[in-house]
Amino acid sequence: MQASLGQISFTTDIWSDESRRSYLAITAHWIAMIEGTTALQLKASLIAFHRLSGGHDGESLASTVIQLLDRARVTANVRFPPFIYHAFLIYFSRLGISQSITPQTIQP
Repeated sequence: MQASLGQISFTTDIWSDESRRSYLAITAHWIAMIEGTTALQLKASLIAFHRLSGGHDGESLASTVIQLLDRARVTANVRFPPFIYHAFLIYFSRLGISQSITPQTIQP
């Protein structure tokens, strides 16, 4: 992902297995130049695979996604839409971070 020529996009998927256990996956997608050429190549990488527990409400899922992006060390490079920004604030408040967080401080 460090070799991406532009922004990195993320897709998520949630599903349940036959035993009704829920899982969430996050995949990163980016464009990179093929070494030694001027050709471009679409790249993708699974950056998180997580068993979900508890509710599947928006706040819970947003918090989980933020934690997984943070664990993958890509949080600082993500532009958050407003509903995720709200969950981001909740996540940091639970960590006891008291600094003032604005959309400008979490967006590149």
